[in-house]
Amino acid sequence: MEELNRPGKKAKKGFYEYPDGEKKFLWPELKKLYPEAEEPFDIEEVKKRLLYRQAVEAVRAHEDNVITSAVDGDIGSILGIGFPPYTGGAFSFIDWIGLEEFVSECSRLADQYGERFAPPELLQKMAAEGKSFYNGG
Repeated sequence: MEELNRPGKKAKKGFYEYPDGEKKFLWPELKKLYPEAEEPFDIEEVKKRLLYRQAVEAVRAHEDNVITSAVDGDIGSILGIGFPPYTGGAFSFIDWIGLEEFVSECSRLADQYGERFAPPELLQKMAAEGKSFYNGG
């Protein structure tokens, strides 16, 4: 959006048009720049990519000692970055999926969508040892 000189609401132009005294609406040029995909997206795959990507970053923060416990990571992921509360937080989500399955799925996602999904070393080690964040992790 920066390249297109559409910095946002303050400048009254971004993804939306902000006409004075009228209701905002989507910038019409978006359809030309980003046409609809020929094949529809698999919504479950999109959900998975969003959840797994955030969970992987939470684990990386834990590896770097930015997050010092799974409890802190769960609370922070829900209240701080909007991780879905029904999951219990990023670390509870990983435990719920199961470390082995989570690592396997991260590897698949990394192969398909890029290294940003690659399972961190901590997860790989925990999965190999049969550990989890809340039961022996």
